[in-house]
Amino acid sequence: MKQAIPRHNSNRVPDIVTTFDVAIDYRMSLEQMVVATDCTHLDRAITSTLFFVEDSRETVRFQLGLFHFNSYLPTWRAVEQIRFHEACGGWKPAMIEHLLCFGKQRPKEQLKHPINALGSVSRHRGRHAVPCLETFNSSRALFLDVCRWERGWEPHYRFLAYRPKKSFLSRLLRLKARVS
Repeated sequence: MKQAIPRHNSNRVPDIVTTFDVAIDYRMSLEQMVVATDCTHLDRAITSTLFFVEDSRETVRFQLGLFHFNSYLPTWRAVEQIRFHEACGGWKPAMIEHLLCFGKQRPKEQLKHPINALGSVSRHRGRHAVPCLETFNSSRALFLDVCRWERGWEPHYRFLAYRPKKSFLSRLLRLKARVS
């Protein structure tokens, strides 16, 4: 018997639970970033062969936002809501490096609800997979979530998003104005 898929509200305005500034050290390898999260349970498949992290040899500042839609959402709808909804203001789905930095700086958040990074999608065992900070046996865990990519995300999931720091954007606009 096929299970009915819950309907989603396509006009749902996301709730940005919290925003905060982070600095990601791109001199670290993905494997070093994974270890730095200090999760008790780690998915061994999360490696640089599955996920690419730019090696820019510098520290880059971002603003992270933790989105909560409080309704069932298919993956494509969650990405669409993060990217294009007027209330979101330039957010993009987080990449794995944003998620790992978030896990390092806010370790208790994943004990409240699972948090994923829809900007880092990979193929794992023939299925789409995204990195997700979760709880496993009351401990912090970093896993690849393969099931929900295809089925959709339950209302308790949170979606991490990022955007460049405003100071970076203003410097970029000033630089562009000088060049023009």
